[in-house]
Amino acid sequence: MDSFEWNKIFGGVLAGLVAVLGVSITSDMMFARHLPEKPGYEVAGAEEAPAAGAAAAEAEKPAAFYLASADVAKGEAVFKKCAACHNVDPGGANGTGPALHGVVGRPIAAAAGF
Repeated sequence: MDSFEWNKIFGGVLAGLVAVLGVSITSDMMFARHLPEKPGYEVAGAEEAPAAGAAAAEAEKPAAFYLASADVAKGEAVFKKCAACHNVDPGGANGTGPALHGVVGRPIAAAAGF
């Protein structure tokens, strides 16, 4: 092969690379990405971390504070979702989830099968 053949081969490879680069630049201009101002997903109901010191002391209140404004009827309505899997009767059998009677003060993972 003479040098003219090598020039044609290198010229063809170079022309192919220039063509790929041109298509890449053109497609980037046609299909421009618009990035969000703040990356990530917003989780509904998630709260931001409290500011240092001020809000942390306000969040720590004794259980008696919350029990004073508790409503038993609302609690029973909320527990209906839990009752699909859990039993609260004394000596009741385990369901899909463990029986919850006497759960306060019981060791962690003490229910048989759970």
